[in-house]
Amino acid sequence: TVGRGLRSTSSAAESSASSAASLSTSPLWRSVAVFGVLNLLGLGVSLATGSHLHLDLIGTGAFAVAAATTFGPDLRSQLSAGVVSLWAIRLTSFLVYR
Repeated sequence: TVGRGLRSTSSAAESSASSAASLSTSPLWRSVAVFGVLNLLGLGVSLATGSHLHLDLIGTGAFAVAAATTFGPDLRSQLSAGVVSLWAIRLTSFLVYR
Protein backbone atom coordinates (compact mmCIF):
# COMPACT_ATOMS: atom_id res chain seq x y z
CA THR A 1 0.00 0.00 0.00
CA VAL A 2 2.91 2.33 0.65
CA GLY A 3 4.28 1.82 -2.86
CA ARG A 4 0.89 2.51 -4.38
CA GLY A 5 0.65 5.82 -2.47
CA LEU A 6 4.08 6.89 -3.66
CA ARG A 7 3.17 6.17 -7.27
CA SER A 8 -0.02 8.20 -7.06
CA THR A 9 1.86 11.08 -5.44
CA SER A 10 4.51 10.89 -8.13
CA SER A 11 1.96 10.91 -10.94
CA ALA A 12 0.13 13.82 -9.29
CA ALA A 13 3.41 15.79 -9.18
CA GLU A 14 4.09 14.98 -12.86
CA SER A 15 0.56 16.07 -13.77
CA SER A 16 0.99 19.30 -11.83
CA ALA A 17 4.33 20.00 -13.51
CA SER A 18 2.80 19.30 -16.91
CA SER A 19 -0.07 21.68 -16.17
CA ALA A 20 2.35 24.39 -15.07
CA ALA A 21 4.39 23.93 -18.25
CA SER A 22 1.31 24.20 -20.44
CA LEU A 23 0.20 27.34 -18.58
CA SER A 24 3.58 28.98 -19.12
CA THR A 25 3.42 28.33 -22.86
CA SER A 26 -0.23 29.24 -23.32
CA PRO A 27 -1.05 32.34 -25.37
CA LEU A 28 -2.56 34.01 -22.30
CA TRP A 29 0.64 33.77 -20.28
CA ARG A 30 2.81 34.77 -23.25
CA SER A 31 0.61 37.85 -23.64
CA VAL A 32 0.84 38.61 -19.91
CA ALA A 33 4.64 38.35 -20.16
CA VAL A 34 4.77 40.69 -23.17
CA PHE A 35 2.62 43.32 -21.49
CA GLY A 36 4.52 42.98 -18.22
CA VAL A 37 7.94 43.36 -19.82
CA LEU A 38 6.91 46.29 -22.00
CA ASN A 39 5.20 48.07 -19.10
CA LEU A 40 8.32 47.64 -16.99
CA LEU A 41 10.37 48.99 -19.89
CA GLY A 42 8.08 52.01 -20.09
CA LEU A 43 8.37 52.54 -16.33
CA GLY A 44 12.15 52.34 -16.55
CA VAL A 45 12.32 54.86 -19.36
CA SER A 46 9.93 57.18 -17.51
CA LEU A 47 11.92 57.01 -14.30
CA ALA A 48 15.23 57.48 -16.12
CA THR A 49 14.14 60.41 -18.29
CA GLY A 50 11.33 62.00 -16.31
CA SER A 51 9.25 61.97 -19.51
CA HIS A 52 6.08 60.11 -20.39
CA LEU A 53 5.97 60.85 -24.11
CA HIS A 54 7.08 57.33 -25.04
CA LEU A 55 4.23 55.60 -23.17
CA ASP A 56 1.77 55.80 -26.08
CA LEU A 57 4.30 54.13 -28.34
CA ILE A 58 5.18 51.36 -25.89
CA GLY A 59 1.66 50.84 -24.54
CA THR A 60 -0.11 50.45 -27.87
CA GLY A 61 2.88 48.77 -29.47
CA ALA A 62 2.53 46.06 -26.82
CA PHE A 63 -0.72 44.96 -28.47
CA ALA A 64 1.08 44.37 -31.78
CA VAL A 65 3.90 42.48 -30.07
CA ALA A 66 1.45 40.36 -28.04
CA ALA A 67 -0.57 39.53 -31.15
CA ALA A 68 2.58 38.56 -33.04
CA THR A 69 3.75 36.25 -30.24
CA THR A 70 0.43 34.52 -29.59
CA PHE A 71 -1.10 33.73 -32.98
CA GLY A 72 -1.93 30.08 -33.58
CA PRO A 73 -1.62 27.70 -36.49
CA ASP A 74 -5.14 28.12 -37.85
CA LEU A 75 -6.19 30.80 -40.35
CA ARG A 76 -8.70 32.45 -38.01
CA SER A 77 -6.07 32.96 -35.33
CA GLN A 78 -3.57 34.34 -37.82
CA LEU A 79 -6.12 36.76 -39.30
CA SER A 80 -7.10 37.92 -35.83
CA ALA A 81 -3.47 38.50 -34.86
CA GLY A 82 -2.89 40.38 -38.13
CA VAL A 83 -5.89 42.65 -37.65
CA VAL A 84 -4.95 43.38 -34.01
CA SER A 85 -1.41 44.19 -35.13
CA LEU A 86 -2.65 46.53 -37.87
CA TRP A 87 -4.98 48.25 -35.40
CA ALA A 88 -2.15 48.65 -32.87
CA ILE A 89 0.22 50.06 -35.48
CA ARG A 90 -2.45 52.47 -36.72
CA LEU A 91 -3.28 53.62 -33.17
CA THR A 92 0.40 53.94 -32.28
CA SER A 93 1.11 56.08 -35.31
CA PHE A 94 -1.87 58.33 -34.55
CA LEU A 95 -0.90 58.76 -30.90
CA VAL A 96 2.74 59.49 -31.72
CA TYR A 97 1.71 61.94 -34.46
CA ARG A 98 -0.59 63.96 -32.23
